[in-house]
Amino acid sequence: MAKINVEELKLNSDGLRGEIVSEFSNEKPNVTEETYQLLKFHGMYQQDDRDIRKQRSSQGLERAWSFMIRSRVPGGIITPTQYLAHDKISDQWGNHTLRITTREAFQVHGILKGNVKSVIQTINQSLLSTISACGDVNRNVIVTTDPVKSEVNQKLQALAVKIADHLTPKSTAYHEIWLDGEPAQKAVEEPIYGKTYLPRKFKIAITKAGDNSIDVFTNDIGIVAILSNDQILGYNLYIGGGLGKTHNMEETFPRLADPLGFVKEENIIDVVEAIVKVQRDHGNRENRKLARMKYLVESKGVDWFHDRVAEFTGFKLDSIVPVSEWIYPKFLGWTNQLDGKWTYGLFVENGRILDKEHFRLKSALKAIAVNYNVSFRLTATQDIQIRDIQERDKSAVSELLADHGVGFSDSHTETRTASIACPALPTCGLALTESERVMPDIISLIDKNLAEAGLPNFQIVTRMTGCPNGCARPYSAELAFVGKSGINYEIHVGGSHNGTRLTQIYQDSWPSSRFDELFKDLFTRFASERSENETFGDWSYRSLLNR
Repeated sequence: MAKINVEELKLNSDGLRGEIVSEFSNEKPNVTEETYQLLKFHGMYQQDDRDIRKQRSSQGLERAWSFMIRSRVPGGIITPTQYLAHDKISDQWGNHTLRITTREAFQVHGILKGNVKSVIQTINQSLLSTISACGDVNRNVIVTTDPVKSEVNQKLQALAVKIADHLTPKSTAYHEIWLDGEPAQKAVEEPIYGKTYLPRKFKIAITKAGDNSIDVFTNDIGIVAILSNDQILGYNLYIGGGLGKTHNMEETFPRLADPLGFVKEENIIDVVEAIVKVQRDHGNRENRKLARMKYLVESKGVDWFHDRVAEFTGFKLDSIVPVSEWIYPKFLGWTNQLDGKWTYGLFVENGRILDKEHFRLKSALKAIAVNYNVSFRLTATQDIQIRDIQERDKSAVSELLADHGVGFSDSHTETRTASIACPALPTCGLALTESERVMPDIISLIDKNLAEAGLPNFQIVTRMTGCPNGCARPYSAELAFVGKSGINYEIHVGGSHNGTRLTQIYQDSWPSSRFDELFKDLFTRFASERSENETFGDWSYRSLLNR
């Protein structure tokens, strides 16, 4: 198959329309590569079941094609109606599970081509959308997962929606194709993105000074509210974060964002738009592996970038406001909201909402959505917060979860609740190894070896991905496993507990069959060598990497 020139494809796509309508009108179970690339802008990926790929090939059968559809949920806020819409989609057209992404959104796997339009219409009827959930545009804007419903937190949530709306593509193709809208009488201009959109995907995160629950520095733009007496003075802006890399390609690398400057609240949208436009005009469009904004910031420098932003805005940013300390809170368990209601932060292992024997999380959340006047919030750590619980309903919600076999968040170890894994096999076409399906057993092995080393229930921020693209943010963890091939993983250590230092490679290729041996050695040494209150990330950075 000839390699697709994505830049030419976008330019000639008639505003992201391409041949989508004609290809969804035929009887084939899949679409061409050209249409697949355009479908990303509409919020979906074409996939196949890799568990049975070889078997079907040997039988002369087509791959078991399907689509993963991702909702765009700025800040992760979900109403009961929206939750139930996704629950219905997963059962009626999907694989009976929901998945919380690390960008505070939902994605559903296993959608057959003939059902895609019904799924998108159902999502839109719930007042959400899938537009720009994927593709070379701004992705879902994420916000600190702090469940306290303070005025500041609600302002940050509102800012996420405002930015998401402002950066949504203006093309009417989405509404014409999926929502039966009237065709545009003339081409719609993209005032921010232009005819070829961005060189690659673009990610924005919003938090408060000191709160790194969302790994703010791993984003193209990190927006950090600076507070005084619970009032927002303005925002520190950080640019050039991103975690993807390619094995054996040294010019690709993960990167944490650099400080750009401070902006007043009334100017934040203008500056965000300007940053996007700088990436639009100067990002690498020749090599997609080097097209993220982090490489532009790395090559040109922050001062150059600052000057380009000022050319669009007409003013220069103020100096960054120092932030004294960053922490990595998890916000699990019960939190008293400022309005007198309660939030319950529920741990969802690797973000997978499903029913299985003796564990019926999906049914439990559906029952809560139906029977209680609550809201939900998807978090950047793949968990879910049940918000706005009345005091009188706390016991009933707890009992409902228990009756469905759902363990409370404090029934899991600290390392398990600090773990993240990407889906990988069998759905992701990029996966080189397992991730989500093996991570629970790996965490059990870590906990066993920590206990044997005299550190029971010790917290290590641990993450796993099936390839080096970094969807589960492995490079900002303390301990991470990055898929290499088969059962072999890069072992990464040395990241900081609060997400402000990247990991480095400790073992270039280590088989999962020898993980027990690896953990025994690491944690025995850690227990005997660590200083008082030293984290695993700090110890491994000091002892294993600075040799």
